[in-house]
Formats: sequence, C-alpha cells, structure tokens
Amino acid sequence: MAVNKYLIFMLFIASLISVSCASHTAVYPDPVNIQSVIKPGDTVKVVTKDNQETEFVVIEVTDEAIIGENFKVLFTDIEKLQEQTVSAGENFGIITIMTIGAAAEGMSGAASGITIK
Repeated sequence: MAVNKYLIFMLFIASLISVSCASHTAVYPDPVNIQSVIKPGDTVKVVTKDNQETEFVVIEVTDEAIIGENFKVLFTDIEKLQEQTVSAGENFGIITIMTIGAAAEGMSGAASGITIK
C-alpha cells in the first residue's frame, strides 16, 4: 500500500513540474535577434501586424521566417514575439519543501509504528 501512495505522490510532483511557472519572455523582433534567440523546439507566441495571435512550436528558423508545423510567419509580419520559458528554479524550492514534508510525515509514522493506509 505504501508503494501506491509513493507512486501517487511522485505523479503529483511530476504534474506540478509540468504545469507550473511557464512564462513568456519578450524577444525583440529583429531578424538577427530572432535567429540568435529562437531555436527549433522552442514554443513561441507571435502577434502579427494584422493582430493575429498564435502560439506554436518552432520547427525551423530561416533567414526570413519562423516555421512551425502548418504555420510560417515572416519576420516582417511580426509585431510582438515571445518565447515560452519555464523557471525550474522557482519550482525547485516548492517541490523540495513538499518532498521534505512528505518524507518527514512518513518517517514519523514509521518511527511510532503506525502504518499509513
């Protein structure tokens, strides 16, 4: 039974890591800057000059455009560009505190001979 609680706890921690502290960082929409910052695999949020907003995973960055699956935006059409970033440092403190708390609770139960069900 303890193994199942451990598995559930670990899945909970993994879900916290996967959904927390994702933010978008502004990228100056200059071709040279875009090519130096944005790489394949990055998730970007683009607002074009005609106010169309989209978010996609970058497949390729060429000399003229950012290309995603079924999407291509020319540098000249970009009004705003943001790169999605995940802050692992912010997550680490929260997750460490939760893990220590859970471990302390498990150890106190084991020391007193109490089995958690």
